Amino acid sequence: MSEGKHLIEKTLQNKDKNRRFYMPGHKGRPLLTEVGMTALDVTELSDTDNLYEAEGLLKRVEEKIAHTYGAEASYMGINGATGGLLTALHALLNPGDQILLPTDSHRSVYSGLAMCGANPVFIKPDISPLGFAKAVSKNTVTEALGRHPDVSGMVLTSPTYYGTVSEVRAIADVLHAHNKWLLVDEAHGAHLAFYPEGPESALSAGADIVVQSVHKILGGFNQTALIHLQGNRVDRERLALYRAMLSTSSPSYLLLASLEAAVDQGRTEGPMHWKAVDAAHRRACERLGEALYAEEHYDRSKFLLVFPGEGREIYRHLEAEGFLCELALENVVLAMTGMGTDPAEIGDLVETVARLKDKGFGQKEIAKKESFFFSVPQLIISLEEGLRRPKKKCSFGEAVGKISADFVIPYPPGVPCAVPGSLLTEELVAGIQGMVARGDTVLGVHHGQLMVSVPIGSESRSMDVSGD
Repeated sequence: MSEGKHLIEKTLQNKDKNRRFYMPGHKGRPLLTEVGMTALDVTELSDTDNLYEAEGLLKRVEEKIAHTYGAEASYMGINGATGGLLTALHALLNPGDQILLPTDSHRSVYSGLAMCGANPVFIKPDISPLGFAKAVSKNTVTEALGRHPDVSGMVLTSPTYYGTVSEVRAIADVLHAHNKWLLVDEAHGAHLAFYPEGPESALSAGADIVVQSVHKILGGFNQTALIHLQGNRVDRERLALYRAMLSTSSPSYLLLASLEAAVDQGRTEGPMHWKAVDAAHRRACERLGEALYAEEHYDRSKFLLVFPGEGREIYRHLEAEGFLCELALENVVLAMTGMGTDPAEIGDLVETVARLKDKGFGQKEIAKKESFFFSVPQLIISLEEGLRRPKKKCSFGEAVGKISADFVIPYPPGVPCAVPGSLLTEELVAGIQGMVARGDTVLGVHHGQLMVSVPIGSESRSMDVSGD
């Protein structure tokens, strides 16, 4: 028996004991039950249509999805939100273009910029004292546009991995007043259209193009995603071209079927389900007080547990009680609900957390946040050149002062703290080394070494695209 198969079988054996508060949103509960899974694993036939030039079955499904979300056009994807963001950026950008980019953007956005030969003008989101990026304000965008009037548009992540939301409608209005487009990475917000009590969806708020994961909160299988369009700021023919170029030519109909089923389930069952989750979150706020994060505009599908200096310890206690959470950091534990979450499980989680509070947890001061997170990368060369240049591995100590040749990404949620072309400062390298020492998952660290750019001739030239 292979190790992977053994691990999956072990997980399934424990499914009745462990309660899933991590992605994907179906939580292991059935979605496609009408037919066997292999029966859905077909190819392009006269009856099954072609995903990239849909004229029959798949066109009707995409039209139904667009109607459900209130989009002018919607497109199914099976390469995740990453594939959707890469496609959107290629449709929007030309070499040399600049865009406003909050520093809490996902690695896929940086990858798309590098592939397109475009450059970021960085802006900083508001940072919570707990150490995570909260939101981008209208004022921040307005000020950045005043300093950089030639940007093509902006990529915005809302809601965030932690459930916080930005002023999407106000930001869209500001950008549109300057004839700029807004692309929203709404990977964590595919459920908002079915959640009347929740934050406004990006489409409703006026975004030009929105990319969503269907697996994170809704019930779709991993890799399922959607691209939604409205207005005339996105070239749809160019989008269709890059969509086909950047996706597999053999799309899985099993994934597509799960995507359709997840959206249908969201439409029919979502409003009642999310109303129940929202009510459970509000009751939990009363029960747990400051140990549960909340604010006026917040995605209450996320249960962000606040235990300053004890986040990782609380995570282990919850795991021992059978609650498998999404993430633990120094100050917080993230428990994610989804369409497959039983509200009764939320009650069990809350009571377990309350017992931990009664035992004395949650009394510490907020731990010092890791300040290198979300700082503005100092790009010495462009992202594109940073990827293309010759590279080598070197120790942490040797890497200080050199140019990163790779993405360095604490995972999850996949937000880089170093990108190709950026300067590896002493503070940044020390922070990366500290995460590795704690046992955190950090992509881009290779057995205690970092990938750095090898100098080519004179290194006196530099590119100032760091903006703010």
